[in-house]
Order: sequence, then C-alpha cells, then structure tokens
Amino acid sequence: MLSFRLTITASQRQALDRKLAAAQRLGDLRLAKFILTICAVAHYQETAQAALVLQLSVAQVEAYVHKFLCYG
Repeated sequence: MLSFRLTITASQRQALDRKLAAAQRLGDLRLAKFILTICAVAHYQETAQAALVLQLSVAQVEAYVHKFLCYG
C-alpha cells in the first residue's frame, strides 16, 4: 500500500486523457491500463481497489505508480 497521496496537475491530467484516447484507438491495452491505474490512484482510490477494478495485482499498481513518478 502506498503511504502517500498521489496528486496530478490539470495539465498532467489532460495529457493522460490524450494518451489514453490514443492508446484506446491503437488497442494498446497495457498503456491504457497504466494510465487508468494512475488516474485511479490519483483520485483517492486505494491501491488494492484499483488493482481489483483493473484486474492487476497490488504490486503491479504500485510499480505503475513508481514508474509514473520516476519517468512520467
């Protein structure tokens, strides 16, 4: 479980929305799940809840958040 709250700016949210739309158009499931995970965690969902909804493990959710924090 993450011991902090992830916040994203409005411009980051808009960029994620654009990338999500592109990923969905291209059928890139992995990128779509990555973006949806970041959005779910940023909107106050617990990592376990996000994992359940997106059919990922808690470790995967935490790894996605770590990747987002390190690389964007």
